[in-house]
Amino acid sequence: MEIRKLRFQPGARSIIQMGEELIGHSSTALGELIKNAYDADALECKIYIHPDENKAKSFIVICDNGTGMDKTTLFGEWLQPSISSKRKGNRKTKILNRTFLGSKGIGRLAAMALGQHLTVITKTIKEKEFNWIHVDREIFKADSLLNKVFFRGGIIKNFYTLLEQPWILNKNFKIKNEFLVRVLQKIIENYYNEGTLILIENLDDSIVTIINDDCKDGELHIEDSNLMRGLKSLVTPLGLIEDSQKDLKKIKIISENYYQRNTEDSFSLSLGVSRYDDSFRFIDKLHLELVKPAKLLRKYHYRVIGKVATDGKVTGHYYCQRIEEFKEDQEFALDSKYVFSDEMLRKRRQKNEEDEEVPEEIQNAEVGNFFFDLRVYDRDNDAIDSISEYMKLDGRLDTRRFLDRIVGLRIAKNGFGIKPYGEEEKDWMELGQMRVQDPSKIIGPNQILGYIFLLSPENDGLKEKTNREGFFENKAFIDLKKILRAILIELGRRRHSFRLKHNIGRIVKSKLARPDTEAFIKYISSITNDAKVIGKTQKFISDVTTSLDNMEFTLSFSQRLATLGSGLELVYHELSQPITQLGAIKTSLEMNCDKVFNNYLIDYKEKLKIFDSSLDVLEELKKSIMPAIGISRTKTFSPADTFQKVCRLFNKDIIENNIRIIIDDDLKDYQIKDYEYALWVAILNIINNAVYWLKFIDDSRVIHFSFDGKDKFIIANSGPEIDPNYLDQIFEYGITFKQEKNATGLGLAFTRSILNKHDWEIYAENLKNGPAFIIYKSKEN
Repeated sequence: MEIRKLRFQPGARSIIQMGEELIGHSSTALGELIKNAYDADALECKIYIHPDENKAKSFIVICDNGTGMDKTTLFGEWLQPSISSKRKGNRKTKILNRTFLGSKGIGRLAAMALGQHLTVITKTIKEKEFNWIHVDREIFKADSLLNKVFFRGGIIKNFYTLLEQPWILNKNFKIKNEFLVRVLQKIIENYYNEGTLILIENLDDSIVTIINDDCKDGELHIEDSNLMRGLKSLVTPLGLIEDSQKDLKKIKIISENYYQRNTEDSFSLSLGVSRYDDSFRFIDKLHLELVKPAKLLRKYHYRVIGKVATDGKVTGHYYCQRIEEFKEDQEFALDSKYVFSDEMLRKRRQKNEEDEEVPEEIQNAEVGNFFFDLRVYDRDNDAIDSISEYMKLDGRLDTRRFLDRIVGLRIAKNGFGIKPYGEEEKDWMELGQMRVQDPSKIIGPNQILGYIFLLSPENDGLKEKTNREGFFENKAFIDLKKILRAILIELGRRRHSFRLKHNIGRIVKSKLARPDTEAFIKYISSITNDAKVIGKTQKFISDVTTSLDNMEFTLSFSQRLATLGSGLELVYHELSQPITQLGAIKTSLEMNCDKVFNNYLIDYKEKLKIFDSSLDVLEELKKSIMPAIGISRTKTFSPADTFQKVCRLFNKDIIENNIRIIIDDDLKDYQIKDYEYALWVAILNIINNAVYWLKFIDDSRVIHFSFDGKDKFIIANSGPEIDPNYLDQIFEYGITFKQEKNATGLGLAFTRSILNKHDWEIYAENLKNGPAFIIYKSKEN
């Protein structure tokens, strides 16, 4: 057997594949070059783009005042794709101790996704001359091995003379690009003692198209451009993270900064584009706009900010300033059981055949601690008007377009935004699909402006794909989406409750209120004397009323069936033990029926007692659901007995959670004549709520049924009090504060509906020891 040592010999085109073809979007390529400046400890990075009608004269200038590269680095490691010193050591920069943003060793090739000609000019502070290379990417399209392809590079004292070299002039038809020289002089000025300058010439259509699309409707200010918006999403987290940390320390969710920065550390990014504002016509007025966080971040309608622990527990704070005089400031907490209560995401994205396989080392990675800061904006006319005034925009249409451009749920890792989340992929959380199912409670993708802050090394299991178009969809990423979904659902519920309480939007006061048919008939009679028309109207109204009566009866019957189903589910669990016991006793009796001697009599008597006790349990359960069975009629009954029937259904929960049941003596002999079913339904839903909320307290757990001696039945418990702002709202359809994803907010709404139908009223209030529900007969009855 012959064994040889072999090696791959990459083709020249591999450079194109790692650069131009792998980086899918031009803004992604720009982002990679900006990250390289940040990793070089730059305090400032400037970008200027000139898309000339003569493509050969188009260019991009990117310069930074970082540490630069010496000749050993530029002519050595920089020319070795996929090899990166950033993967070595503690992955921190030497001067400012920043966490490296790149480590794959291919970001340097991102420039090839922007244009044909690349020139890199760089120097360290210790060097007196500049190191440079010049690459024409077309040479890598040759059908040859990579080690057969050569390009120019060297050392030069005055880098401007590079622009006069023959190989540079040849691509420009032997004409020196004077405009490029003037731009360089204006941008670089006097600070270029160290750092890196990148020139990209003969730009690709991909980036030119973005600029042309921005300008197709006329002159555009750079602040409103797609390029500026993309860069803002990249660097905004660096500034926003500082503000978020201050707010989190103020509300004592953190005690010290989770994102540590050197006191001398700052990073500014500026952008200029010749097509915007026609600035290229006046080189002396060349303007670079500082990339700043969106001003809108300082104004919001709803906001939630907080921390997520490794187990998924959410600790945060909720703010609402939708209406100036009714601001809200509340704790925002979700336990991990609620966060991960769904086994799968609502809709798992279909795997694309072109998706990269998840690297083995991160397949089962866990999501670590992370932080979030989410802002939500209503889009009602009054809300749009307030945003328009604040941002000094021109009317509602302009404001809605502005919101459409700026909103998005974005992810930042180590201070920099991760594409495409919140940018090219606006609805990566699939909020639009969720909103179709429940539009009033689910926040739309065009309403949220938020950031998720991830840090290394806790979240290095969330790893970017090679093409920089998002994270690998491993376990950590799926768990991240589950956690965010839980946060967004709870935020949506609170927003919905506030809007309902203050009658914001298209909210009808009562969904069950019938239209005033008499008023309609009077209106028809007032505008015509035609007896035929009036008669036809009256008949139509009569038919509609009959249909509504039938639908109401059907709905009522369906509600009874739903309640019966809940009761039977409880009965099913309670029946399991006595039925098991009865089965065991039956088997024993059959086996020993012919062996009954004196020594077995005692055993038989004991088993018969158990048999008898089990039958009693079955009988009690039967009585417990009796009010929900059959046609409801008025009868004389004891409310205390009805209360006990319901408690019997919750016997297992009451025992497991050590809940004490108290019934006042005054109620034990008190009887009324009414529909027991209505009271049974009310007590069932109230006890169900009490049992749920009592689990959240460690003190004495009590449910107390009392009578005020006049006309009010009171069911109180020692659980957490109800938010005073929502005491009147908890009986509305869809309002719930339960931390369960299947919570519907229908129980108390149905309770009030069924009580009202039988002339009862109900309201809630907070007593000294906890919340209470008061049921009483309406005054007219």
